[in-house]
Amino acid sequence: MTANSLLPLYTERPDREGRDRLEILTALIGAPSFDPLFRETIIKVPQGHPVYQWECAVGACERVRSGGTDLCSVHLQQWGTAREAGTTRAQFLSAAEPLAREGYDRDVPCQICPDRPASLRTELRLCQRHHHSWKYYSLNRADQVDFEQWAAEQTPHEGDGKCRVVVCPSQANSPLGLCS
Repeated sequence: MTANSLLPLYTERPDREGRDRLEILTALIGAPSFDPLFRETIIKVPQGHPVYQWECAVGACERVRSGGTDLCSVHLQQWGTAREAGTTRAQFLSAAEPLAREGYDRDVPCQICPDRPASLRTELRLCQRHHHSWKYYSLNRADQVDFEQWAAEQTPHEGDGKCRVVVCPSQANSPLGLCS
């Protein structure tokens, strides 16, 4: 092998490099061994995929796994409580109610900042900023907190616009321009 054989194939036609790479990529994607799931413009991995499993282990639950486990965040909390009560995992999985996806990932605005999405971690419909503020405010006050009064005193913050991912309809969750 000579030093010249390591040079690009089309040294006199550098404009072909991108086109040639695209043709090779297209041929590889068209191969029968390539998973058809990844040929689409928007990739949607279905529930029950044998390799890319993302769904909760509770039968028919439409929510995604959480925290490196095989349960969604709600079922993970419920399992913790059930385990402490002496329930076996098999009993828990057969008795747990599946949860609908739309209740989990709606694009709901913060009740204080209408241009910011509410955090998925709170039922209070607060953006991450106000969620953390509320947690800090109510931390050592126990029974002396009034959410409505606290919310009325809060200042709305400007949103970060739409998510930068072209196919995503959600509001951005941070200055990076990405949704949660």
